[in-house]
Amino acid sequence: MDCLDSNSKQKREVFARYGLAMHYAQCIEKSLAMLISSVFNKDFMASSPQERNAFYNQAFSKTLGSLIKKLEKKITTPPNLNHDLNYALDKRNWLAHEYFYDRPGEIHTPEGRNKMINELSEIYENLRKIDDRLEFIIDKWVKNVGIKDELIEDMIKKLIEKSRKT
Repeated sequence: MDCLDSNSKQKREVFARYGLAMHYAQCIEKSLAMLISSVFNKDFMASSPQERNAFYNQAFSKTLGSLIKKLEKKITTPPNLNHDLNYALDKRNWLAHEYFYDRPGEIHTPEGRNKMINELSEIYENLRKIDDRLEFIIDKWVKNVGIKDELIEDMIKKLIEKSRKT
């Protein structure tokens, strides 16, 4: 990797920034699914572990757009959150379906790649902030219902161990 020329390094940076932006778009989608499944589901805490998993699985199978619509049916979303979620949806869909198509020449020039790097950096930072906001809501709910930090840490360790085995 160290022997890449400057054009190749710059292209690698474009794809890395694209990956970060898509990562945060997916995080928002999953965070929203968790919110709908648990935080804004009055039946969640009274349900069995199997029913809770079913709530999660159902929400995780939905697209970001359908999750936003479902959230809007469950609660009155504050205008700034509604704006942020619609921004995330627009950027996620554009990144997934149009981004490189809309940039056919940029990837082939250093100036174009710099533009893409800056643009993707701004998008992933905005998406990260939106996900942080959703995570804050989830964390607050977790503490309010009495789920201990140790349980969450144990779950994270199990996920890491599982990923190492695959």
